Formats: sequence, C-alpha cells, structure tokens
Amino acid sequence: KNINLKENGFAFCPEVTTKISNLNIKILEYPISYNGRTYNEGKKIKSTDGISAIYAIIKYKFFD
Repeated sequence: KNINLKENGFAFCPEVTTKISNLNIKILEYPISYNGRTYNEGKKIKSTDGISAIYAIIKYKFFD
C-alpha cells in the first residue's frame, strides 16, 4: 500500500522489486523449472527491455 507504482511494460517488475528492497522487506526466491520460448514461439523480450530494467533499478534505487 505504501508503494507508488509508475512504470508500464517490462520495467514494472524491476520497479516493484527495487521499491520493496528500499523498504527493507525481505524478498524470498523460490526455484522453479521453466523452459523459455523462442522468438518463433512468441518470445517478446528484447535486449532493449534489459536496458529499461537496469535504468528502472538505478532510477528507483538512487533517485526516487
């Protein structure tokens, strides 16, 4: 309830993770099995999405 979310698209997940981390809330990771799709099978993520994720992490960690 205390998190004001701003991002749309792929940067949403890094924004949420960074803002939760800034609140010193412990984040648990659980292993899963996952088989990624190829571009022919409908994969949508591109390298520019990774750049926007890094930008969001830096933005919300140090400037928000």
